[in-house]
Amino acid sequence: MAKSQPNLSQEDARQQAVNQLGIQQLYLGSAAKLGSKHFLSVKVLNLNLSVDAAETESVDNEEQMVDALARITAKLLGLPPPALKPVAMPETPPAPLKPHSATKEHPWTNSLGMRFVPVPGTKVLFCIWGTRVKDYAAFAKATERKVEKPDFTQGPTHPAVNVSWNEAVLFCEWLTTKEQAEGVIGSDDSYRLPTDREWSAAVDLPEEPGATPQERDQRIKGVYPWGNEFPPPGWAGNYAGDSDGFPNTAPVGSFRPNPYGLYDLGGNVWEWCEDWYDNEQKYRVLRGGSWYRNDPDYLLSSNRNNNTPDHRNDNNGFRCVLVVGSAPRWQNQRMGAMSDGRTACPARAKSPAQPPPPCPWAQRGKTRRQPWPVTPRLRDESHGRFCRPWLFSPSC
Repeated sequence: MAKSQPNLSQEDARQQAVNQLGIQQLYLGSAAKLGSKHFLSVKVLNLNLSVDAAETESVDNEEQMVDALARITAKLLGLPPPALKPVAMPETPPAPLKPHSATKEHPWTNSLGMRFVPVPGTKVLFCIWGTRVKDYAAFAKATERKVEKPDFTQGPTHPAVNVSWNEAVLFCEWLTTKEQAEGVIGSDDSYRLPTDREWSAAVDLPEEPGATPQERDQRIKGVYPWGNEFPPPGWAGNYAGDSDGFPNTAPVGSFRPNPYGLYDLGGNVWEWCEDWYDNEQKYRVLRGGSWYRNDPDYLLSSNRNNNTPDHRNDNNGFRCVLVVGSAPRWQNQRMGAMSDGRTACPARAKSPAQPPPPCPWAQRGKTRRQPWPVTPRLRDESHGRFCRPWLFSPSC
């Protein structure tokens, strides 16, 4: 190896290396561990221009250092960031036989392969990811619905998009009825969308002041699903920009889960919630941000989006929760008024033992074996309830 002469300046030593070895650049890397963090540093010595460039990044474990090294090197070389590989899902142990036995380490898996875990501060089980294309396709096939595809390519494990709030609710009701009939869930178990407060608990927000989602909107500043810094690091989620490697939607579970084992609570697609946005009851709530934008306020954990219940968009999707031991609201026949303001069947509200008047759909022979009607939710005023002809019972 060539030796530099004594008393040479750093500049002269670099130039000598260029002349004798033909070296243009040197890449020096180092790794260190401090506490629970791993620090990776890469330095570029540009010998011709005498310019040093360096990048340092901290990661949580050794496995993430490979991705960090690829990102740093690409940035120093002026290359596009490498596409992130989807996070390898751990081998799932045998699913608990009953939903109430689910834990973060042992999720409960339903008939569509959707996994559910408990979330502290709630009484429901959250699906660990948004409803996937293949999940929604099963619903569309069973109910003979047309699926509106986005302008970009999606795989079966991408989140379903172009789904309105109304359609998301119908998916939950269909899945409830299907799995109750199959014995997958109990007769008192049901699927629905998460409430706004349940979603806040899932994203680990502290108690938020305000009676409605509108009053709670962006009240907690500087807190994001990945932490307190901005912009989001590449591992945080699928947001607008090139740092995550996905121009549109990404397969669910491509990024790190949060402490409760939930994926994509930030980014990928907005997720419908059960609540009205405000007291006017014109718009429903969406949470979480999407692949389409990366504005600081939009990415706040406390941010709320809102839109009409029939609105569809290629960056809107939904996530299901499972209520264990509670009949779905559309089958709760003893309530005089339902949680969303609808009126239950008057006959059953007055006397649970007295059967309701015959359902007009049943009189017409509209059972689950018939094609899905053009209008899936029709109200018969004399009957006093919303008729759902696809339920497994010939009465509403």
